[in-house]
Amino acid sequence: LFRSMGGWGQTNFVIPKDSAVGPAVMTIVREDGSRSSSNITIADTAPGFLTGHSCRGPAIGSATQIFRDGRTTTTTLSSCSGIRCQTIPVPMTSGAVTRIALASSGFRYAASAEQIEVTIEGIRVPVVAYGPDKDPGRDLLTIEIPDALRGLGETDLIGHVNGRPSNAVRIYLGGEKPVS
Repeated sequence: LFRSMGGWGQTNFVIPKDSAVGPAVMTIVREDGSRSSSNITIADTAPGFLTGHSCRGPAIGSATQIFRDGRTTTTTLSSCSGIRCQTIPVPMTSGAVTRIALASSGFRYAASAEQIEVTIEGIRVPVVAYGPDKDPGRDLLTIEIPDALRGLGETDLIGHVNGRPSNAVRIYLGGEKPVS
């Protein structure tokens, strides 16, 4: 984040695929020609999930329920009004498969889905798909939510790639808790 005359701002950038890992210098050249440089470290992977305002808030993405008869329903994971973001309950119905597609970065170069660990409430959930999204530098990571997590409510979701953790984001798992 940087401070400008109008307040705080954020700069997003994509590191080229063939960049060497290790220390580097990033320089921002403004329209007036002035420059600002900062030391950064380039890693082979740095997983992260996108949120509406802060790196810790509700996750950006969608949830899809797949019913036995082939019908599907899709909902968003969060909504924002200005800087106020909130989770939206993911509908979870007994007998339906629930998948969540998360806007992310740093997952596309994992050698396999087994190298990606995603946990909800400390429980590892299956990674169904991962790879580049349509926007440069963005990935899409799709997970399947086990029925045992139905009705959990608002909770943290965290990912790891090659042992490196992502930011923790919030999701809301709706539906009625399964009968045990």
